[in-house]
Amino acid sequence: MHLYLDKQLMTPDHPRWGKLDGWKLTKKGQPTKRPGSDFLMEAGCLPSVTTILGGVGDKGGLLHWYKNIGIQAAIETFGTDDDWTGAAKKRAYELSLQAANRGTEMHNAIEYGIAQHADPALNHAIHQVKEWLKKHGFEGGKKEWVVESKLFGGFAGTVDYVLEDQKVVLDYKTSKGGRAPRPSDCAQLASYALAIFGTTQGVTCINVYLDADTGDITGTRHWSQPELAWGWSMMQAACQVWRLDREWKGVENE
Repeated sequence: MHLYLDKQLMTPDHPRWGKLDGWKLTKKGQPTKRPGSDFLMEAGCLPSVTTILGGVGDKGGLLHWYKNIGIQAAIETFGTDDDWTGAAKKRAYELSLQAANRGTEMHNAIEYGIAQHADPALNHAIHQVKEWLKKHGFEGGKKEWVVESKLFGGFAGTVDYVLEDQKVVLDYKTSKGGRAPRPSDCAQLASYALAIFGTTQGVTCINVYLDADTGDITGTRHWSQPELAWGWSMMQAACQVWRLDREWKGVENE
């Protein structure tokens, strides 16, 4: 779960990390490494847009189920072997972590825009994005801009690229081989537009999809005004469901 406070991601680098009222301390008097999300939210932290959208529908549990089903199918086909089944589960986790780290690595490379990486794919991604921005007249924008909104209980997020004067909001998506646009991509950009401009009307919202292995731009999606209106409706519903789910877990544990 990604949480923000004072327009900054709540990590150990945050100036208020360990200083919030009620933060538990270790026996040595040091702040605990990671308090519970309930404590942080009560202290004023806001969940990220991706946390809210990703938490609705329990996709994390679904992916875990898919992984176990695949391993179970292999066991039934090839027989039980504790060594390889344990290794397969570990490898599945490693691959998912690698994909997440690769996405962060490519985002960071594009943000700093200096094509001096040992990995040619990162240099290529930087060049591809720069050329694409130039071609469409989107140069000179703000990168990695953190936004917050109090709408529907509050949310926050880090926007990949914003041009305030032209009302342009961009978000990069990286994956192996690239991927197709998803409804949640539209909802994410609509949320950013509302947080920055107070509306989706007249805002240009575009996803840029990149191949994490090569750095190629595999596609883009310029969301229409009706799609953005729908995306914001999706986000509103997601906020309500996400918070009701958290409330239910509190009631269930009483």
